Amino acid sequence: QIQSTDVASTTAEAVNLNGHWATGNDQIARISARTVFFVQKRDPEKRSETFQLDISGDGHELSLHMQGGTVGGKYAGGRLFWRDGDVWTRIGFGVAAQAEELFI
Repeated sequence: QIQSTDVASTTAEAVNLNGHWATGNDQIARISARTVFFVQKRDPEKRSETFQLDISGDGHELSLHMQGGTVGGKYAGGRLFWRDGDVWTRIGFGVAAQAEELFI
């Protein structure tokens, strides 16, 4: 018998954020192994920035450690809501691959 787990009851370890995300700042972010890689469209100097992502609590509380500080947020409904107002939406690999080819 297969049991489904409600997202709210998952542990931090069970939340899988790996994949490609469209950010609210006209960027593509790729999450892999708790590391965030940005593919920035506007600023060539920042295309290879990486940040560490921590997931804590029930798997919904997030913190992104950036140079100069940390941004907190929540994961809900398949999207990432950051406290600075940015909302990330998961995108398919094909769309992300095209974007990375264009801007890398």
